[in-house]
Amino acid sequence: MSKTVTNNGGMAFASEKGMETWHEALCAPLS
Repeated sequence: MSKTVTNNGGMAFASEKGMETWHEALCAPLS
């Protein structure tokens, strides 16, 4: 059970960081 929670938390964190990087990459050429 805790392994699933840890994996989901890690995936959510990685996804959030990935979206942040994507957002910066998308906005960088515009600014």
